[in-house]
Amino acid sequence: MKIVVMTYPNYSHNTSIATLLNELVNQGNEVFCFGKSTFKSIYSYIDMEFIEYPSNIGSRFGNITEAYINDKDKPSNDNLIENLIYKGIFNTDFALKVCTDYRDSIIDIVKAINPDLILRDSCALFGKMIGEKLGIDVIGYITNLAISKEYIFNDLQKNLSDAFCLDLSSYDDDTLKHLYLSLENGIKQLCDKYDISSIPTFFTLDPHENFNIIFSSKLLQPKIENNNNLIYKVVSPSLFSTKNKNIKPDSHTNCKKKLIYVSTGSIFSADIKFYNTIISSFKDSDYDVIISFPLADNKAISFTLPDNVKVEKFVDQKKILSEASLFITHGGYNSIYESIYYEVPMMVYPLTNDQHLNATIIDNLNIGVDLRKHKFNSSNVKHLADYMINHKEILSRIASIKEDFTDSISQKEIVQYITNRNYKTR
Repeated sequence: MKIVVMTYPNYSHNTSIATLLNELVNQGNEVFCFGKSTFKSIYSYIDMEFIEYPSNIGSRFGNITEAYINDKDKPSNDNLIENLIYKGIFNTDFALKVCTDYRDSIIDIVKAINPDLILRDSCALFGKMIGEKLGIDVIGYITNLAISKEYIFNDLQKNLSDAFCLDLSSYDDDTLKHLYLSLENGIKQLCDKYDISSIPTFFTLDPHENFNIIFSSKLLQPKIENNNNLIYKVVSPSLFSTKNKNIKPDSHTNCKKKLIYVSTGSIFSADIKFYNTIISSFKDSDYDVIISFPLADNKAISFTLPDNVKVEKFVDQKKILSEASLFITHGGYNSIYESIYYEVPMMVYPLTNDQHLNATIIDNLNIGVDLRKHKFNSSNVKHLADYMINHKEILSRIASIKEDFTDSISQKEIVQYITNRNYKTR
């Protein structure tokens, strides 16, 4: 079986799919992976063909903020809801323009390969475009939790606030329905404009193909209502593979002090006030604290550190989590499931994108706490840390969700499913 894979040019989107591609090759499939040259080394161990996206379009998704700032047609009024509608449609239009460029630049290569199947990232709409143009089956995958329209409508105030990274709690449901449905209608018109079948309002959070793969567990993944008869398969990330499922995290019970690990990601970073609050919270406490901070070598930034707190530019996150008692995180999805694997409770301080939705889900499942719900000061942070570390019910809940990850469909099983073309069975 020939399979073309359309990855999205982002680091975590590539590390999350690599083991599945390797399994596809191991089961006898011929794989052609399109990707950004920066991430080619991630796939170096896989016996497949890596095809680089053209360099002139490879980073254009990152220009969306600049494009909106420079847009002269955006509303100048203070009506937040109408501004959000305009911006949402503008951003989708920009993304579809870029995806059209991707499509036009590689469609002839795909046609020459003549694949049986396209496997695409939820953010790689050009994979959907190419599949529809060439009449090739498309399977979608998402490297985060999938969020459906039904989930958003379960609590419009909270979930739209999370989706837009804004506080919309002062707006009533009718206004928020107007916001969502106006976006939905505008995006439908864009789909007609760009000759692509219907996509969700928050398309980056739902691949919305006939058959879709979510790397998660059933307990962590919010329920998706299949109103459109679409199929979603929850597949275990490679960290929870069968050969690893009985490995216990390294015990930190024998350490003189319990370890707290702090990281807000390798791309975006929290502000200096956040780190100073963390340092103040645990100064001279019974905890050791390791802070991963990408700007640690910037001489213009300095911290006054007590003996029990270290700031490092780079750490081996999995190794640190195997020894940690608590993880203070931005709520990126890779960090979430690594924390679950090592059975470490989380305090989530979301910064952008899906992290706000993730923070809510973690808090609702009682495997961590959403710091937005609490006044962020040193006293509260220390109190919450003590509670999270010593609360056995939270640790038990994390262990249950970890077990649910290992009980999800394995990557070997989903590849067998794909290879046997069972995705065609409705």
